[in-house]
Amino acid sequence: MAHIHVQPGTRYVYRHVVWSVKQIWSDQQLQVENLSTGEVQNVSYEDILTAWSRGELRFEVRSSNAVQDGDVPLRTRFAEDDLASLPERIRAETWRRYQLVLAVYQFHGVETPRLLTRQEIQVYLQHLGQGTNRASGSSVGSIERYVSAWVTSGGDIRSLVPKRKQQGGRGKTRLDETVEKIVTSVLERYARLTERESTLDQVVTEVVNAIANENRYRSAAEQLALPHPRTIRRRIRAAGEQRVLGRQLSRREQKAQAEALPGPRPTRVLERVEIDHTTLDLFVVDERDGLPIGRPHITACIDKHSGLVPGWHIGFNQGGYESIMLCLLHAFLPKPDYHTLYGTEHDYPVYGLFEKLCIDQGRDFKSADLKNALAELGIIREEMPKETPWFKGSIERYFRSVNQRLLKGKPGYSFGNVVLLGDYDAQKDAVISLSAFLEVFHIFMVDIYPYSWHDGLEAIPMQRWQASASLFQPDLFEDAVALKRILLPSAERALQVRGIEWEGNFYRGVELARLREQHRKERVRFKYNPDDMDCIYVRDSSSPTGWLEWRSTNPDYTRGLSLAKHRVIRQYVNAQQQQVDRFSLARAKAHIQQVIEREFVTTQKLRRRSRLKPLLQPETDSKTAPNLTVLRPQRPNLSDDESNVETEMSGWSSDYGLPIPGEEPS
Repeated sequence: MAHIHVQPGTRYVYRHVVWSVKQIWSDQQLQVENLSTGEVQNVSYEDILTAWSRGELRFEVRSSNAVQDGDVPLRTRFAEDDLASLPERIRAETWRRYQLVLAVYQFHGVETPRLLTRQEIQVYLQHLGQGTNRASGSSVGSIERYVSAWVTSGGDIRSLVPKRKQQGGRGKTRLDETVEKIVTSVLERYARLTERESTLDQVVTEVVNAIANENRYRSAAEQLALPHPRTIRRRIRAAGEQRVLGRQLSRREQKAQAEALPGPRPTRVLERVEIDHTTLDLFVVDERDGLPIGRPHITACIDKHSGLVPGWHIGFNQGGYESIMLCLLHAFLPKPDYHTLYGTEHDYPVYGLFEKLCIDQGRDFKSADLKNALAELGIIREEMPKETPWFKGSIERYFRSVNQRLLKGKPGYSFGNVVLLGDYDAQKDAVISLSAFLEVFHIFMVDIYPYSWHDGLEAIPMQRWQASASLFQPDLFEDAVALKRILLPSAERALQVRGIEWEGNFYRGVELARLREQHRKERVRFKYNPDDMDCIYVRDSSSPTGWLEWRSTNPDYTRGLSLAKHRVIRQYVNAQQQQVDRFSLARAKAHIQQVIEREFVTTQKLRRRSRLKPLLQPETDSKTAPNLTVLRPQRPNLSDDESNVETEMSGWSSDYGLPIPGEEPS
């Protein structure tokens, strides 16, 4: 369940006990009931928030797709809690339902998710042109069920996962693999035809012709069967009829026909949040040697209604999903004690899940990890059109405020306009260390920016946040631990005997043998924390939580090590490797080969000599102790080469024994 709004009737698990909220008092006190014993207690909202952020408290998930976690009689997680691990057909159907639900709400202009009436759904279908299930791929009753499941779960896409995945072969394509590829390629070709409209019959005819052309090169036993026209029509509806059949306007035509409307104006906090990256106009130096280490790169998100910044992340990498993930995690969770960390005067009570996140056209904002994470958290992802920076002007103004109000005039400040630099050398004049920059940045973010007058809002941001938050508390997620895991980036690797090899390190757990038997040659999906490489989370649907925590086999190195630092270390090691004198190594290896070849010739001669020896006769050696019997070889006629070998090896017996006692080598 994505958005959790604590209210009477909300149930949660705390220390293996199920509690239910009975009443909320005006002074942020809650009356809760132990559903096992009937005991009633008063707790503060702050206590619940603290226990939730520590992972000690999990809220109920209201969905038919939810399951119990452990022996607690309460559904606290989804059976299919990871979109990326679903089969392609199931994932596509889930996204189709999700986009369909959003389209119905957008058509009626409904911002706050609520249950829609059957009449409202019928009006939407009639607007599509046919008024039946042919227009959307679903009937009125199906859409009604989708909407109900989505609203009840708090906007979580996982509530729309088809249950037919667990019913034998249902939900999987029955088409031959080659036929499936032909259908997909034809649909993609029609989707690229932006200059004209197409019809269903045209697409069906082209699919039939493509299959007939393929069958010309196949034997009678290998002929491909034609799919039913209804099957092709279902594929078209799943891919989007407007996308495949309808004419798509060019960007210039869209801009020419676009209606000039005022920008979005949300009415509550966290209704609309904008996110972006920027590189700050400041050089910071290393604390140990005083050398410039670069310009900090910041990823931040801003609440459109209040003007406050719920989350941020500062690093030296140019964007990427890892920076976005850390920024969002900082935004969703309650903030640490900045008074103790940085000496601020105020606390920063800004947290909670967003309703909508506005992104631009950057590649990192279009990643599958971000797309899946936002859908699982119940956050609508709104992609801004190209060449429309005014759609997220709030975040751009915030970045200007940081550069001008916080950094301008400070040593190491780098002018945004190179013409204004003159003789000023920002790197040479940089004196502020990274730790000092973090201190002044947090003082600015906690004590200055929230309490300054905002011209665009005509209000003080913190006052506007408090006024809205006093009416309702920000939404939470059912499980803080699951929230962190959902946001983590993912990767896939093959299971080896030593475990999973990732970034040059191996990870393993006690379940390794079982997973290797279960997946065999399949690759296994896992998630990782870019701030700590000590463990990874391996996907395992049979475990109680759906994930396994595997530790590094080299904990002394990976414990507390960030991925960015690890990659710097590997770059250094690779640079050291490149300094190796490869010509010298090649000469040494050739020398070793010469020694081996020489010994091979010698060994062959010794073996030939051994074959020429007659049987050894026992005799008594008078120079040895009584009754001591030794074996003396008889000397046959040897060739010149063999005589030389004999001379060189004099004093040693043919069986590689020691010289005979009392005898001097001849």
